[in-house]
Amino acid sequence: MSRVLTYGIIADMRRGLRVTVGLVAVSIGVVTAPTHGLAAPWVPPAFRVQAHTAAAVPEATALARSPRGTLYVSTKGGDVWSIARRGAGPRRFARGLRDSTLGVAFHRGRVYVSDLGRVVAIPDAAGDGAADGPARVVLGGMPTGRHQNDAVVAGPDGRLYLGVGSTCDACRERHPWSGTILSFRPHGGDVHVVARGLRNPYGLAFDAGGRLWATDEGRDAPEGVPEELNRIGYGGRYGWPGCWGRGGGRACGGTRPATVTYEPHSAVTGLAFAGGRWGAAYRGNAFIAHWGTYVGRRHGRYVTRTRLTPRGPVVTRFVTGLEHPIATLFEPGGALLVADYGTGRIWRVTRR
Repeated sequence: MSRVLTYGIIADMRRGLRVTVGLVAVSIGVVTAPTHGLAAPWVPPAFRVQAHTAAAVPEATALARSPRGTLYVSTKGGDVWSIARRGAGPRRFARGLRDSTLGVAFHRGRVYVSDLGRVVAIPDAAGDGAADGPARVVLGGMPTGRHQNDAVVAGPDGRLYLGVGSTCDACRERHPWSGTILSFRPHGGDVHVVARGLRNPYGLAFDAGGRLWATDEGRDAPEGVPEELNRIGYGGRYGWPGCWGRGGGRACGGTRPATVTYEPHSAVTGLAFAGGRWGAAYRGNAFIAHWGTYVGRRHGRYVTRTRLTPRGPVVTRFVTGLEHPIATLFEPGGALLVADYGTGRIWRVTRR
């Protein structure tokens, strides 16, 4: 199979099959690869898209924002960057974390980073992108393999929620946390398994009603297994490894079907829900990054808009012309930010 999903790409990098993005840091503390002058992606006519930052953030993996407006960007190589405001350049917030840093969240004066096999917390009381102290492990001992722990988000209950991928494509896992969503206290401990049967729940987000949703990357074989968006219910089982989509595969009894299915091999990653700034037609719509495949351009490389209607979901491609989009985030003012892992660019989509 030609498909390699996000963690698979990172694993291939470790074996020397490195993806070249053509953008590098040339000074300590600031990434200076410019984003101006590069072709912008396509968005619908009612919208405009612009570069959000003065410089690129190579191999970006996730986005988070503090109440002050500081943007935090985690990267594959173990660094976290902060961007003070629109148009500013990135500054290094943290470095030297483990390889495969795939999630970041700001919660109550701390930046939580989903690192390889663990979650660390870095104090930043002002939310200004300047760390107040070193990273401290708040949750460790997580299984890693083909996938690992991905997105981390803060819930309306004050707890943190974490997606943990499977160690394989399709197998019976030994570790009780593999292929799950976990919940834990901000200072660590009191870990609950919220949901099981999720192969690689890369993107997590709460909607305006406080409901938790997760993207899930379908298994590689057999051919045709879809990507998924799932509404997460406590104690739910979502089918992996035997069952997928809406009744596909086998052993589907007692499992919850996907709320929405997407193009196989498109590699659903980042997830964000629109507020009301774009109008009633967009309120509550899900915007999902589809990373694509490692080889070829046949699948993914776009951001979808999903409307959940009484007649069923309506899915359209909202941003195209991207390399490997991996994260989406809505600002309070209504702008949609899209991080492109493949180029390091962070794009800002606004309504005209």
